[in-house]
Amino acid sequence: NGLPIDPTPLPEIGEGGLYWRIVYNKYIIILVIAIEFLYLFWALVKRRRVALKYY
Repeated sequence: NGLPIDPTPLPEIGEGGLYWRIVYNKYIIILVIAIEFLYLFWALVKRRRVALKYY
């Protein structure tokens, strides 16, 4: 049939491994990255406050 994946018998139109796509949830990824940056900022501020107490 000339397809990169040549299944036998042919699946229905729009079905099969040739049409699979991976979709990532962008909102969850953005939320996780934002939480990580907030945590890093909080840790940096906390570390700076501790360092200022000793000087």
